[in-house]
Amino acid sequence: MNELRDFYSIQIREVQEYSDHFKVIIGNYCFLRDPYKHREKLKPGRAFCRINKGYFETAFRKLLGDKLKKVEVNFLRDDLENDVCVEEIIFYPNLETL
Repeated sequence: MNELRDFYSIQIREVQEYSDHFKVIIGNYCFLRDPYKHREKLKPGRAFCRINKGYFETAFRKLLGDKLKKVEVNFLRDDLENDVCVEEIIFYPNLETL
């Protein structure tokens, strides 16, 4: 994550713990926001926020290995006031390896 510090600014907004998974709500300022800010036809939102989905899912699977059964990254909304994408990351632990 240190290598990506210049491209992303992620803030944890909320952490929820359930019996079979953990949910982390984040505000994510991604590197694509600045290049398209001046373009009227390109608006922030779902399409631009989703650009990070595959990266996050793969990174967490590699970092957590067999401790993780599944990880999901879901778009919740675009927070225009704070200029971030609000997303949830859901971690499903592999209970057999814990």
